[in-house]
Amino acid sequence: GTMESLDRWMDNIPQDLAIMKKAGVRIIRIVFRWRIIELEKGKYKWDVWDKIFEECKKNNIIPYPIVFGTPDWAINPELKKTAHDKVLYFVPEKVEDYTDFLSVAVKRYKSYTPYWEIWNEPYQKLYWWGGTAEDYVKLLKASYKTIKEIDPNLQVIAGCPGEEEIGKKVVKEAYDDFSSYGLPVEFK
Repeated sequence: GTMESLDRWMDNIPQDLAIMKKAGVRIIRIVFRWRIIELEKGKYKWDVWDKIFEECKKNNIIPYPIVFGTPDWAINPELKKTAHDKVLYFVPEKVEDYTDFLSVAVKRYKSYTPYWEIWNEPYQKLYWWGGTAEDYVKLLKASYKTIKEIDPNLQVIAGCPGEEEIGKKVVKEAYDDFSSYGLPVEFK
C-alpha cells in the first residue's frame, strides 16, 4: 500500500494510479478532506472524489480514506482565535457535524472501500487543535456507530498510535486488542 493526497493533482490521477497498479499497490490511504467537500453545511462537492474512487476501482486499488479536516462553518469561532499560523486542522465543535458528513460519505463510497480511518494523527496538536484524548474517543465512538449502522462489515480505523496519550485512551476505552497504528476498532 501507499499514502497519497490525490485530490491535489487531479490531472495526474489516471497515470499515477496506473503506475501504482504496475508497482503492485493494492491499497492506497488517501487524504479525504471534509473541509473541501462540505464547504457549506449539507452542500457537497464530490466531483474530485468520484473521480478518485472510480480511478481506484479501474486500477483494482482499494481506497482507504482518512476522513478529517473540519470546514470553517463547523469550527468554534473562539477556538480559531487561539490558533497560530501552523495549525492545519481543528477539532469539530459538534461531533454530529462530523458524523453527518461521514454518513453521507460512507453511503456514497462504501462499495469502493471497506476501510474508514477516523481523523489523521489526532495526537498532533496541529491536526487536532482544541481537542483532547476524550474528544477523540467521543468522535471515534460516534463514528463507529455511524459506520456500523450503515454496514456492519465496514472497518473503522483509529488514526493514532497506541503509545501517545490519545492512543492510550483509545486502547483503554475502545479496543479489545490493540498493538499498533491502524488496527480496526472493535468496541466492547
